[in-house]
Amino acid sequence: RYNRYLQNNGYKKKMTKLFDKQDIVILIDAPQLILIKDYIKPTSYLETHLMCHQSQFKNSLKIYKDFDPLQKYNFVYIDDLQLIEAKEQNVTIGNVFKLPLSIELNEEIKIIDKSEVSTSFNIGVFTRISFNKPINNIIKAFKELSYLNPKYKLYIFGFIQDEAYFLKLQNLIKKYDLEDKIFFEGHSSDMYKSCIKYNIILVWVISIYDFIGYAALEICLKNVPIVLSNIDDNEKNKPIDNESSIPPYFYNTNKLAVYTNYLIENNLLNELRTK
Repeated sequence: RYNRYLQNNGYKKKMTKLFDKQDIVILIDAPQLILIKDYIKPTSYLETHLMCHQSQFKNSLKIYKDFDPLQKYNFVYIDDLQLIEAKEQNVTIGNVFKLPLSIELNEEIKIIDKSEVSTSFNIGVFTRISFNKPINNIIKAFKELSYLNPKYKLYIFGFIQDEAYFLKLQNLIKKYDLEDKIFFEGHSSDMYKSCIKYNIILVWVISIYDFIGYAALEICLKNVPIVLSNIDDNEKNKPIDNESSIPPYFYNTNKLAVYTNYLIENNLLNELRTK
């Protein structure tokens, strides 16, 4: 996908002109280095903000393959595993700064009351429509959820970043005969308001190593229950699926569907709420 940019002369000229003026370069995530590495001045300060894990990708796709082992690199990272993965791919690490995904809450937030009971069967997903976000797993899980109860509907919110992947998802939905149950609603500027508007009672969150990003954190702060769909390769020292953790996480799409249905059918969503 990147080759269409890397081989384009217009792109090369623009990037050369752009980076010739930059003394500081902040790169969002390691896989994107391939797009700019040939244009960064040797005297520029480069800092990469790590967002993903190697385990999110196939082993054949090394996310640090474009990092020169003879050069030191500066990183802002979320968890220690990211630095371990970088070192395993012979990355020489310079300055580092750990920035866990957290926020300071300074305002009153209206939340869903724990006493509220809903008869809705609507599930929400908030994510980018990109091949880096395997929404096909979500669709597969929803297919299995629909077998358990045909009343369920899935609303997917997010900017379509990859048109080809979006088409694949549409074809998959058609293959599973779920065109009247799965809906793409575009980008949501306010996830809580979208949950209210579409009567969403639970959100499935695409997760890596059980971590949630700012989007899921915003949902949690509003007391909307979430369940994680993990997409990493799974370390051997933890359960494959864990419904007792907070929030619960699953690798197996069938178990994600069964647990979701169990929560809703038995009015147990309050177990995932705080107030």
